[in-house]
Amino acid sequence: MHNIRWLNFWIVFELSMLCDANSVDLQNNNIVTISNLSIQYDTTKLYLENNLISRLSANEMPDLPYLTHLYLSHNLVKEIADSAFLRVGNLTHLDISSNQLISIGNMTFYGLQSVTFLNLAYNDISVISDSAFSWMPQLEVLYLRNNQIETLANQTFHNLGQLLTINLAYNKISIINGGTFGPLENLTGLYLGRNQIKTVQSQMLMGLSNLLELSFIQNLVDNIEFFSFIWTKKLQVLRLDNNKLSDVSLCNMTFYGLGQLTYLNLNSNDLSDLQSGVFSLLNNLTKLRLKWGRFITMKAKYFVGLEKLEHLDMGESQNLREIEDFAFANLKNLHFLSFWINDIEIIGKNELKGLVNLEQFMPGNGPLRLIEKEAFSDLGNLQRLRVERTELETLSENVFNLTNYPTVDTVEMEGAKWRCDRRLCWMMGNNKFQIDDDPLCVGPPHLAGRALKALTQDELCCNTTCKLGCVRKNFFQEYPSDQ
Repeated sequence: MHNIRWLNFWIVFELSMLCDANSVDLQNNNIVTISNLSIQYDTTKLYLENNLISRLSANEMPDLPYLTHLYLSHNLVKEIADSAFLRVGNLTHLDISSNQLISIGNMTFYGLQSVTFLNLAYNDISVISDSAFSWMPQLEVLYLRNNQIETLANQTFHNLGQLLTINLAYNKISIINGGTFGPLENLTGLYLGRNQIKTVQSQMLMGLSNLLELSFIQNLVDNIEFFSFIWTKKLQVLRLDNNKLSDVSLCNMTFYGLGQLTYLNLNSNDLSDLQSGVFSLLNNLTKLRLKWGRFITMKAKYFVGLEKLEHLDMGESQNLREIEDFAFANLKNLHFLSFWINDIEIIGKNELKGLVNLEQFMPGNGPLRLIEKEAFSDLGNLQRLRVERTELETLSENVFNLTNYPTVDTVEMEGAKWRCDRRLCWMMGNNKFQIDDDPLCVGPPHLAGRALKALTQDELCCNTTCKLGCVRKNFFQEYPSDQ
């Protein structure tokens, strides 16, 4: 049996070598220059990561006409001479990330007409010549993140009509001139996060007619000019989180042209009171994130036109203390609603009206002390309720009746100040849902510190609807119901 296992191992090993016979792996070998390497003429993949190579030139590059993948990340490359890749002209994948490059010249990539993937991330590039990438007409993916780029010349992306993705995150870009992205008619993903952009200018995105995903995460954006997104009518995902947008920065014309948008992230901005109908043109939006805002009152005017919205996250809004009556009445398709971490004390009977398809509700982690009787009257499809770490003492059957809410399967209650009396009796032994954590009782005194889930009906229940008798005869009078 032992010999059979070894035989199987060697068969697998030999097969893997056969399948990858044209690959050469020279990672972690302290190689200083490529010129001294003896590499087979028909090699297709060459792995040179984690070595000591500091310069690339045509004279040093071996003649490898069949090479398609060249990996040079995590070396010490500071300079790439003009036409350095002439002898590997059939490359499709080139990775020079995590090196020490400071500039890309006009002739650096001369001859690489078949490259579809180029990774220059994690260098110190601050200068990119106008025509640096023009030799790569088949390029589809370009990574330039984590460099020192401050400006982009108008011709930077000339002749890149096949490009699908550009990642420029973690640079020092502050202004992008109109027309810079003009040649990129097939671009679907543009990532500009963690730069220094203050204004989204009306011409910045000109030419990006097929863009699907756009990120400005963690810039300094405090102004979006009108009609800035008129060029990106197919956009589906827009990230503007962690910026400086204020209430006056946004109005309904801000998002003009984004009728196909499905995801909008405005987390961590300076928003406190949005203008009426600010999202009214986003009639296909399904997910809206407004976490870490400065909202005090949640108002119906914010959600005009969002009939298709399914997910609304306003968590971590620590100033939020009030919800207008019928604030969400327009959101008939909403499935997820979160106010996690807030300053709300009472959920009134009309505040959640209209949420007939709500499945998950998270009002916890705040001073919530009362849910009025009819507050959940429209929540016939509710499945999960999170009321952990609140000031709630009970969830009365009058408020939360599984006859009215038969779909509920989970209630998360940990960290609240539960009075384990007969008002919670209706929960015990009910197999329609589960308490999904381990809430403790703070009262009455004889049950303080006990786990709610560990109590018996005899200990908890004190009325005629319970199957077992009452533990203490005076319990019913001492802890009356809230009816």
